Amino acid sequence: MVRQTGNIKLISALAIGVLIGVTFKNLDVNDYSEFRRDLQKEEVKQTGTWLKNKRVNVFKKVSPSVVFIDVFEKDKQTQSRDIPKGSGSGFIWDSNGHIITNNHVVAGASFVEVSLLTKKKDNDVDDTNGKMYLTSHFGRNSSVQGYHWKVLKADVIGTDPVTDTAVIKVDTSGVDLHPIELGDAKAMEVGQDVLAIGNPYGLDHTLTQGIISAKNRVQESSVGILIRGVLQTDAAINPGNSGGPLLDLSGRVIGMNTAIISGSGSSAGIGFAVPSGIINWASKLLIKNGKIHRPYTGIAFDEHLQALLGIKKGILIRGIFKESPAAKLGLKSTSIEEDGSIQIGDIIIGVNGAEVDSDLDFFEIIEDHKPGQNIELELLRFVEEPKQGLETKVVQAQLILGDSSAQIATSRKLVNNFRNYY
Repeated sequence: MVRQTGNIKLISALAIGVLIGVTFKNLDVNDYSEFRRDLQKEEVKQTGTWLKNKRVNVFKKVSPSVVFIDVFEKDKQTQSRDIPKGSGSGFIWDSNGHIITNNHVVAGASFVEVSLLTKKKDNDVDDTNGKMYLTSHFGRNSSVQGYHWKVLKADVIGTDPVTDTAVIKVDTSGVDLHPIELGDAKAMEVGQDVLAIGNPYGLDHTLTQGIISAKNRVQESSVGILIRGVLQTDAAINPGNSGGPLLDLSGRVIGMNTAIISGSGSSAGIGFAVPSGIINWASKLLIKNGKIHRPYTGIAFDEHLQALLGIKKGILIRGIFKESPAAKLGLKSTSIEEDGSIQIGDIIIGVNGAEVDSDLDFFEIIEDHKPGQNIELELLRFVEEPKQGLETKVVQAQLILGDSSAQIATSRKLVNNFRNYY
């Protein structure tokens, strides 16, 4: 019986093959090409439908995890009342009420307010009008069926300017929290589809789509220290998206949207997200300690400026932060004079006896130290001599490392002035 069944199956398969062969034999070349085109169109249609369903499902799943953040600061004139400073996005991290956002969203805030989605119950009303200041003028009603707004005050638990990560917390009583699911940024590949949800220009719960354009980008933080492993995406990211999640097609957070490159300030298809691994690591420390201690020099570099000036050896100091260890030591930064001339600052050519030729070399050495420890710098400095004119001298300097957690981000006017000037 077994052999007989096998023969029957074999004969059936042969018969089907012959039928298909006869069918294609009777088709001319044009008919076959048309057949293939129809088949490809159907495949594209099915793929498009699948992707559309994925987007819809992810939005429904993740939207309740994404929050709208309004930030206030003290009136500089009266110092007696809170006035609107800006808005951003965030996502619910755990059932204890912790919310992740960007450090630059809540930095300098006197008051933080969070609008989140919670499930509707009988006789529930929206709390939208309870906002101190209604930032979103267009998306006042909930975008997700079955949910409505709850507006809560949030406490800032901890901030880390180096990874541009902050943790805030809301009171969980009387609200349904929907913590986001953590994904793996390292597992993502260039070309994979991603989604972003946030509040651009105050338009809450806006969904955009794109791909992973590149991985392992290096981004300079607001205190000059590098963030490694950054994801690049062409998903639209605009002002107000900061702190919102970048998601895979399963709705898991793989990054936190943090910056864009744009001449206009709006999305130009080049956005960056802090990877999920860094967010996970930083958030645990911030929830536990409120800050992350790292060695800090207060030095900012700019390899584009250095290349433009033709400096091939060492690392040019582009800027120095006020009251930083580098400022106290008297290191010199690069400056642009009123006549457009450039005064070249110190060039670091060695750290602790090791040659350095990039900011990555510099920070790799620094990261092996702790705040309060000393490092030996070897500098190339331009000095104006009375008779000889401008000369270069090698200078040795000992710098005491500061603590990055004690630093407040300040604007680096040198970069802006230089780029605008040229």
